[in-house]
Amino acid sequence: MDAQKTTRTSPLLPIIAGIVIGILIASAFSFVYSGLKNRKAEVSNETQGLLLSVTNPSNNDVVYDQNLSIHGTSGKDAVIVVTGGKEDTIKETSQGKFSIKTSLNEGENLLNIYAFETTTGESVQLPISILYLPQKLADPNVSLDSSSGDITDKTKEKLQAVKEKMASESAKTSTISYKNSHVFGKVISKSNTTFELDTSGSIKTVFTDDLTKFLSLDKNGFKSIFVENVAVGDQVSVVGLSADNTVGLAKFIIKLNKDLPQRIAAIGKVKTVSGVLTLSYLNQTSQTISVKATLSTAISTKDGTGVILAEIKIDDIVIVTGTPDKDNVLTASKILLIPGKPLETKPETSTNSATSSTTP
Repeated sequence: MDAQKTTRTSPLLPIIAGIVIGILIASAFSFVYSGLKNRKAEVSNETQGLLLSVTNPSNNDVVYDQNLSIHGTSGKDAVIVVTGGKEDTIKETSQGKFSIKTSLNEGENLLNIYAFETTTGESVQLPISILYLPQKLADPNVSLDSSSGDITDKTKEKLQAVKEKMASESAKTSTISYKNSHVFGKVISKSNTTFELDTSGSIKTVFTDDLTKFLSLDKNGFKSIFVENVAVGDQVSVVGLSADNTVGLAKFIIKLNKDLPQRIAAIGKVKTVSGVLTLSYLNQTSQTISVKATLSTAISTKDGTGVILAEIKIDDIVIVTGTPDKDNVLTASKILLIPGKPLETKPETSTNSATSSTTP
């Protein structure tokens, strides 16, 4: 009887053992899955960097307003810096988005847009090219002063002929559709009224006709010129083509007779403050950059409070814009100060206290 009972109950043992093993395996799987899930989230957070994107304007746009609004995103909060225009601009993002206004120089503006993460020193840079033309140049019947040393009587006569032809064809002019875009580069060949342009490695073939306006731009502004005044080696902006075009008809060809701004931006931690600031890069502490401030250098904190150079201390974080010299010393145009310690509050001196202090 006992033997029979043992025989009947013995098959339960493997079942019970299987259930226990199954529970253990399920628990182990749950633990591993949970660990992998958490690990994946950490990696995602660690690798989420700055993703700088400009939604407006577009690269190679032509604008007729000197004041330009730049909109975009940075992926996460950062400080946005724009160099290359009339002056440098610095502004913080809000929830990874930014809208920043800058002022343009007449003609070509090679803007550099930076995003700086002020804790790690991570940075990204995006160059865009914007051509600013005064509004009067949009009117085909408005001419510019053509009194320049390289324009002969013959070319002045041609200018008058073109003016008359343009006046008689104003209706035709108003119906022509040109791309509101441009390319910038160096003339590498010229044949009669056709040019080849090297735009940083991309070769463009540029055609001109009687309606193409030729201008030169120097520190004194725009002047009218002619096709014969543009030569191989000149830097020119060509309106009517986009970066995607290899061939196109020019509405404007603008010969650049001035240097473009070469200002850059950098972020670092202050290591020395004697005379010239020495900064170390936040993510490469062994590398340094020297910064020289002048009387025209604008120094401020994030909230726009103006400060003086003496208030910059060792271990402060600064974002600086400026022009490097041959010794790689950066002459600063703007400095944004992010203090390592709170700035000292400046005591307010009243008129009464000042008067009493001078009384014997």
